Amino acid sequence: MVPKGTWFLLCGCCLFLVSGCSVSYRLLLVVDTTPHWRSNGQIEKDFKRYRIGQDAVYVLDTASYSASVRARVQPIADSLMALGLSKESDTVLRAFKPFKDDMQPVQLRYFAANGQPITKMVNCYLNPPIPMRWNVDGLFNQLPPAHNIATLNNHQQPLEYFLPHVKDLQGQSITLPIQPETEYVALVMFNRYMIRPSRKLIKSLKEYHQQHPQAKVQVFYIHNHNSQLWMMYSPGQQAAVKAALQEIASRQSK
Repeated sequence: MVPKGTWFLLCGCCLFLVSGCSVSYRLLLVVDTTPHWRSNGQIEKDFKRYRIGQDAVYVLDTASYSASVRARVQPIADSLMALGLSKESDTVLRAFKPFKDDMQPVQLRYFAANGQPITKMVNCYLNPPIPMRWNVDGLFNQLPPAHNIATLNNHQQPLEYFLPHVKDLQGQSITLPIQPETEYVALVMFNRYMIRPSRKLIKSLKEYHQQHPQAKVQVFYIHNHNSQLWMMYSPGQQAAVKAALQEIASRQSK
């Protein structure tokens, strides 16, 4: 039987380490190895830099999304722990793979207009990392996007799963303005941590939609830079960030 503490450590390590791939892989991806917290002004500049969604700047909540993924992981961890499986077993590794994918820094998710999931793609499936084509397994060879990668097609979540974790720059909950004529909804999670994957995904998706001008697709860009950093911070660092943000808010209110 694997000690309970070991399982909690396993869960924590999985959710911490999934923010990127190997060191050599991250170098090829052009990853900022010393990322800093992004201010609201910097986030707005990031949207302008990519010429995306400047009329609606959305961010991923710093803590709630990762907490929701952990909540989905815990029952599985408990059941595997009860079986006494080793954390290195194929069963355990396969079980955690979908959650690892859900925590990746750069993601594309496609939904039907009613919010049901169609497909998803995340940065760790880009192989080889150069020239870093997002058309993995023919993803963009049809409308809507599709591929045959089982680990990505399993355990997909509907649009409503993500909405509670999408905020405006003031941290307020939002309602995505989906138009009546919309056929598909796309969510793009990007950041200034994994620079090249973010840039390539945004460019690839724009080119893909230009090839299908008849498609009525609404794309919402979600800046998740600070959310990624939050998972890497120690409790002390998180407390320091909270204090700094509170001080900034206090100054702005005067």
